[in-house]
Amino acid sequence: MKITVIGCGRWGSFIAYYLNLIGNNVTIGAQPNDEAAREFAKSRFNGTLTMPETVPFVFNVGESVKEAEAVVFSVPSQSLRGLLTELGESAMAGKDIILCMKGLEIETGKRLTQVVQDVL
Repeated sequence: MKITVIGCGRWGSFIAYYLNLIGNNVTIGAQPNDEAAREFAKSRFNGTLTMPETVPFVFNVGESVKEAEAVVFSVPSQSLRGLLTELGESAMAGKDIILCMKGLEIETGKRLTQVVQDVL
């Protein structure tokens, strides 16, 4: 399965690593200005794990989801709405969406699944 994991923190990195390990075609998507992700992409090591060369980093989240069948979000909860808005409904159409974070949207008090429903 073609999967994009958006978020290069420890949790997102582990998810991408594991999904690759069990045979999926995985890409990690990050924002262009994410310096920690750029360093991780360069060294392939984030202090905990070494990402295989078979997992590419893409620094344009719109591009990273184009070919994906599923998109895993591992980003701060408060940035989910903005990220989904940036990606847009058409980019996410027909894709499985997996949220790997916790919390509520502070501004609205909504669960993250409700945020997804609002935007998409």
